[in-house]
Amino acid sequence: MISLKPKASIELFLRLAKQFTKEKGLYLIPRPASIDFMEMYGLSPQDVEIILLALSVSDCFDGPEPDNNPAHARYWTVAEFNPMWHGTRIYFKISINIKTRSCKCLSIKPYRDTWEVHDGTKDL
Repeated sequence: MISLKPKASIELFLRLAKQFTKEKGLYLIPRPASIDFMEMYGLSPQDVEIILLALSVSDCFDGPEPDNNPAHARYWTVAEFNPMWHGTRIYFKISINIKTRSCKCLSIKPYRDTWEVHDGTKDL
């Protein structure tokens, strides 16, 4: 799926995500699917940072947009990517906070063409 967001907004999001990661590192949200993926492939937090730093605009398939959690939407902006990594397409969801100059990985796991979401099916 091709993102419908303007290329410039994706470029800005990525530039800030990479800058914040270089400055402060990448905070990994310890979700079970992400932990399992990292353990399966022997990924360290530094490896996940390398994946983020290699992202390109063409890897983005959704976002950037405000976090869908109302408690976070004011400060956090989220985007979803599906880059190739060692011959495997992965799902990589990251979020940035301009106020705190922070970047976090919300999810990293194998990519699927169809994702279950709360309101039905989202085909990607």
